[in-house]
Amino acid sequence: MSKEWHELGQHELKNPSLFQPYLDNNDEVLEIGAGRGGITTILAKNCKKVLSFEIDKAYEEELAKISGKNTKIILGDCLDYDWIGVKKIVSNLPFHLAEPVIKKAIRSEIPELLLLLSEKSRYKLLSDEDFGFIIRKYYDTEVLEEVTPGNYEPEPSTTTWLIRMKKRENTGENDKIILNVYLGKGKIKNSIIKSLVSIGMTKNQAREKITSMKMSEVTLDKQCNKATIKLLKIINKKLE
Repeated sequence: MSKEWHELGQHELKNPSLFQPYLDNNDEVLEIGAGRGGITTILAKNCKKVLSFEIDKAYEEELAKISGKNTKIILGDCLDYDWIGVKKIVSNLPFHLAEPVIKKAIRSEIPELLLLLSEKSRYKLLSDEDFGFIIRKYYDTEVLEEVTPGNYEPEPSTTTWLIRMKKRENTGENDKIILNVYLGKGKIKNSIIKSLVSIGMTKNQAREKITSMKMSEVTLDKQCNKATIKLLKIINKKLE
């Protein structure tokens, strides 16, 4: 084995059937962090189609036994691949990947995620003070089950939680603007203007709205990827 599970941030679930009650035989699923394939096997038996990622090539031989008609295994980093068209993500998610995975899921418009997350990631997910501020603008989040450390090998230091996230049926105009800034690649100002135009304003009206927000040019000229949660909250307030 090239790397131990804990070195990759992954803890193997002893009872992968934990996911089974929340699966449907019409599900087309993307799995992140297949490990030895425990969850992958459950998905293959209960879902229509499975695309599973594992970054550690030490598991290649074991995972090859699972790969079949409805299951494809990719040995590589899931974040390097296109997720467009995926309907559901299912994962015993490596703890360090929670935020980048969910961010990419929002960008890729994934309608549902079923995730095992650490206590810290759960707090981030549900707290308005952290990453949860962004998540709740796109997903409704439900805590399904508590999963104690004894259910893993090796045991993590904290309890984990099975979480279901479903895309909200309706996203408000201001929420869309904040999401566009969060996901944007250019200047904050340009992202806001583009968002305002997309909801019916002219460019002049959008610029007037920017002026009325009374934010400094230094702030508005920042790149979107430099926008902190604190700044996004300020923008959210100014839009009201």
